Order: sequence, then C-alpha cells, then structure tokens
Amino acid sequence: FSADRAGAEDFERARELDLQLCQGCHTDKVAQKKFSLPILSEDGGKYAFDEFLARLLSGVRGASDTALANPLSLGDIRGLLRLYQGDTVD
Repeated sequence: FSADRAGAEDFERARELDLQLCQGCHTDKVAQKKFSLPILSEDGGKYAFDEFLARLLSGVRGASDTALANPLSLGDIRGLLRLYQGDTVD
C-alpha cells in the first residue's frame, strides 16, 4: 500500500475520485462539525500512515454505491494516500 508506488495514472484517478466521491462531505465545514469528518485536503497529512490507510480501507461509506463494499482498488488507495498526504507524482 505504499503511496510511493502510486503512478501518474493512480494519482489522476485519485484526483477524480476525490472530486466525485470525497469532496461532497470532506470539504464541508458544517458536515465536519456535525459528523466529525476530517477535511481531507487539510487533515489527511496529519494522520499516521497506518491510521489513514485503515480509514481508507474501512471508511468509504458516503454514498449508496460505496456504503456496503469498499470500491477502491489498490492503485486508488495508493493514489489517495499520495494525494491527501501532500505528495505529487513526477
């Protein structure tokens, strides 16, 4: 699950996923207070790697298409780790 192994394609897919699935809840200051949601662009780098990875593996539940099973591939997870922990892909 190393973020260092995220390629440019993984990173671009992560950016798309962030826009389509994550930002609706994780950029809203009201939702953050009401549901204790982190603002991923600000808070993602504050988590220890293992904790953030565990949250990605178990916590994708925002919409009906992600509620019952984690829809993220290994590349998606690597890309999201890299995106939220502030790295860019060369």
